[in-house]
Amino acid sequence: MNNAYPTLFYKQDVMCHFIIPHFDEYIIYSPRRGGAFVANNSAKFIIEKYINNQELSEEEKKTKVFDYIQHLEKIDLFDLKTNNSIGMSRLIILLTHMCNLSCTYCYSQKCRSTDIIGKDKLQTVIDYVFSNDNISRNTLHFSFGGGGEPFTSWDLFVWTIEYIESKAKKKSTDTKIQVVTNATILDDTIANFLREHNIKLTISFDILPEVQNKQRSFTNKQFNSFYIVNKNIINYMAYGIFGGIRSTITDMNLDLMLEMASFVRNNYPKINTLIFEPVSNNFAVNQSFYEKYVDQYFIAKDYCQKNGISLSNSIEHSFFRIRDRFCPMEFCITPTGDIVSCHRISSTNDVNYNFYHIGTVENNINISKEQIQKVLQLTNKKNKKCDDCFAKWHCAGGCPVNRNLFSEIQQEDYCSFVKIFTKNILVEKLKKAES
Repeated sequence: MNNAYPTLFYKQDVMCHFIIPHFDEYIIYSPRRGGAFVANNSAKFIIEKYINNQELSEEEKKTKVFDYIQHLEKIDLFDLKTNNSIGMSRLIILLTHMCNLSCTYCYSQKCRSTDIIGKDKLQTVIDYVFSNDNISRNTLHFSFGGGGEPFTSWDLFVWTIEYIESKAKKKSTDTKIQVVTNATILDDTIANFLREHNIKLTISFDILPEVQNKQRSFTNKQFNSFYIVNKNIINYMAYGIFGGIRSTITDMNLDLMLEMASFVRNNYPKINTLIFEPVSNNFAVNQSFYEKYVDQYFIAKDYCQKNGISLSNSIEHSFFRIRDRFCPMEFCITPTGDIVSCHRISSTNDVNYNFYHIGTVENNINISKEQIQKVLQLTNKKNKKCDDCFAKWHCAGGCPVNRNLFSEIQQEDYCSFVKIFTKNILVEKLKKAES
């Protein structure tokens, strides 16, 4: 992997072009214009002169690289619109912190409790979302899971879906409902309900039997989690419920991503969406892990592309979004009826809970504007090294939760990983454009 990083140039006080070394060539990249091309050393010299406002000779102005750079200059800069408010068009609902699995890498292990949110608080927060005048009326998004297994509270889940749909009908508002589930709980009633209500599933599953059973075991250790999830995924497909699979990549399956993709193709032919996310809260993750992850990920991605499967991760998603903040401030209700700005920090047992706790739900919604501003200040804050990074408009400084948890070395390793991964995506896109 090439550890040489780009040089940042300025033109008229606007960050325009980055020159990224790639073996014996250079990628000329304009992230805020969505354009890139490959240049040799001679072309690089002309580009450096151009963007530093140095006079070019008539011969240099006749070159293809001069035409390319002028073409990029004609593209309008993507307008960065910072929304310094809470993300009110998406409500994340944590019905409970209970979960029947004990995953080795789960960020919410410390918040396990028997708390289940009451219907009165759910009704209050859902009414609030539908009545908010500042949100887009096109579509409201409701997401379940991320702190516990939502289907452990099935009756409450059904009530919540039906209440959301009744409000949407009255308000003539479109809704999208997504559930993150470990797929260990399924019967005819559940399957029929999910299908009838067009609920999108993301299944947290590590795919290969030996990995799934080791990393995502049942709390009581009495059952084989792979056997149950595998059977349920096949049943989902039989019912016409087609979700995606999200797998966490650790040391255990770092070399197995291609095998995982092949397993899905051969055993779950109706599933065409995979997410392979590198583990984020394991402090053993280092530069060596990231380097191998990048190599293995793109091998698996090539296989997936040839077999009609979409493979992605959060960094690849970020490549197609130009932004100056990592994520919109979340609007998440916890099992205790509290409002937090990040679903990963949803319990008083979580580090920095008081910081991310921005409100409560009683008879009405109480939001602390002061606390929102504190969270925004942290989210908008960037590392000084972000200033000259070509990936800054994609990663936007990275997840602030991880920034608080990572040591300086871990943050350095992660930043290198993001740059190398983003460059690989650029190379992939340029190869496709040539073919």
